[in-house]
Amino acid sequence: MNYLSSKVSRLDRLVNVAGVMLPKRQETEEGLEKTLVIGHLSAFVLCQTLVPSLASATDARILNVSGAPKHILKHTVDFANIDRRLNYSGIAAAIGAVHAKTVMTQILAAKLTKENITVNSFHPGLVRSNLGRALPAYLRILFRLASPLMSPVSVSGNYVSTSPAVSEITGQLFVKTTPRALNFDTGYQEQIWDWTVKTVQEALAT
Repeated sequence: MNYLSSKVSRLDRLVNVAGVMLPKRQETEEGLEKTLVIGHLSAFVLCQTLVPSLASATDARILNVSGAPKHILKHTVDFANIDRRLNYSGIAAAIGAVHAKTVMTQILAAKLTKENITVNSFHPGLVRSNLGRALPAYLRILFRLASPLMSPVSVSGNYVSTSPAVSEITGQLFVKTTPRALNFDTGYQEQIWDWTVKTVQEALAT
């Protein structure tokens, strides 16, 4: 990651959209549940690595893909089963990863204010993607059949990336062009932060 930061002297936008939905539980080489690594931990590492590059821009924004507020904001992390060894569900794992990244949006929004970097999440809406590429064949077929009904562009993602109106807004979850404040409990934010930092440090050490 030091190589990446050394090659990027200035960065205006960091948009974290990576995610997977795996029908069976998988682990990385470090022994971490893969959905959480791709959907949350990788975004955290990129944010931490590229802060100097973002701080060099005049309108720097970190944007995290999220989901429907009714699902994402009500979800809570079960720290006793955060690795999903018990009762694994691909959908639940994907929601959990996006939820953790959304909590991190609020945390980083506060931490990066002094760097003049805004941090927001956005619900992408019904857009075409490869999120279901690892699902069983019959579900992949359903995804393809539904594809013509989906938008090729995320309205909210495009808006938060380009609109001048968003330049001073931070710590929000956008649905289309409407921001919604993130108000996760402070103690809960600290749990997410501490677990994330510790897990990333241990993984990088290996």
